[in-house]
Amino acid sequence: RDDGRHWCLERGTDDLYTISFVSSAHGGDTEFAEFSLGINDLPKDRRDDGSQYVMAHSDVCGCDGRWTIQAQDDDTHSIAFVSSAHGGDKQFQGWFLGVESMPCDDRDEDSKYVMAHSQEDSAGRWKLLPVA
Repeated sequence: RDDGRHWCLERGTDDLYTISFVSSAHGGDTEFAEFSLGINDLPKDRRDDGSQYVMAHSDVCGCDGRWTIQAQDDDTHSIAFVSSAHGGDKQFQGWFLGVESMPCDDRDEDSKYVMAHSQEDSAGRWKLLPVA
């Protein structure tokens, strides 16, 4: 299924991944090409005591995240943060990508913010599908 967003998974020699944006299906948003998912420890990035919002960073700051991708039994994957490319933000190591239903998680009526949770039972299950 093509949902309009194209991402690239780059696997390093250490079995860690960088998750980078490529473009929208309509060809727009290319100014964000090479932005990668990451986590920061700024007050505006905190969702609550056990979760941080995830954002797409330009590669200028070295804030792009390094992630593990773990296959589950139901053809889904959990995705966990390891560190930023610059080696920082390790206090979030082992936090899992997720989506929640609290009012603070609503971006608009058609989208939610993505966050990383410290508790594995809040981890999202993700399908990694090739773009046709």
